[in-house]
Amino acid sequence: MIQAEEIRKGQGEIPFSPAIFETKASHRKTDVGAADVAQPARSNELNLSGSQVLAGMSMLSVIGFSLWALLKLWLFEK
Repeated sequence: MIQAEEIRKGQGEIPFSPAIFETKASHRKTDVGAADVAQPARSNELNLSGSQVLAGMSMLSVIGFSLWALLKLWLFEK
């Protein structure tokens, strides 16, 4: 382990060996055919198109602006 007070040569670089992380599991071959299988749809999944998202954002903006205008008129109009 490297200590905080330890001084090393080599411009402050820590030597790194990728051989440490190589295991038998990393050398296994994966089955490419299994990736082509479609996964079942989730029951709580929500699919929205771009136009639906845009319409929702527009509606939220209009509602927010309307609330701001009503509050401004109610609070600051005499």
